[in-house]
Amino acid sequence: MSRRRTIAIVGDLSPVNGASGKYVKEAVRELNLLSPEAVFTVGNLVPGLTRSGEEYAKEVVEVRGDLDRLKMPWYPCVGRTDVTSGERDVKDRRFEALYRKYFGPLYYSVRLGEVHVIVLDSEEGVGAGNTIGDGQLAWLKDDLNGAFGRGRKGGGGEKTEYVVVLVHRPM
Repeated sequence: MSRRRTIAIVGDLSPVNGASGKYVKEAVRELNLLSPEAVFTVGNLVPGLTRSGEEYAKEVVEVRGDLDRLKMPWYPCVGRTDVTSGERDVKDRRFEALYRKYFGPLYYSVRLGEVHVIVLDSEEGVGAGNTIGDGQLAWLKDDLNGAFGRGRKGGGGEKTEYVVVLVHRPM
């Protein structure tokens, strides 16, 4: 019999205002008391919408300083302010490379025993109806086949009982 898994999902961290830092610190404190196995976010980790890579990096250091105080692993999901510049043109994803540098891939999955969590980049097609591209769809198909032991060698580990899909915006 497999043990029950508990995950926490933290909502969008924007809009950023005077209370934002206090909210994140309190959420981290309470999550550490609850002790889920992992914490996932659903985007807009940084205020973003700046024109400066230096300002973006400063914002990352602030939010990571808080989230890295979690006593369990945490996993980000990309949001609009995480990749879009201050030009406010949704096609201007100039901070995508910085997001990858500071937070990691734009889409990926995490296996927690019988729970398979998929984090997608719903910002990929913003401006075109919040769609995801062919490359991400192909990755998703392969990932799901692997999660259920099809199309990959071994399949390994516990049987997938639950699939959780996280996106910043509905598609």
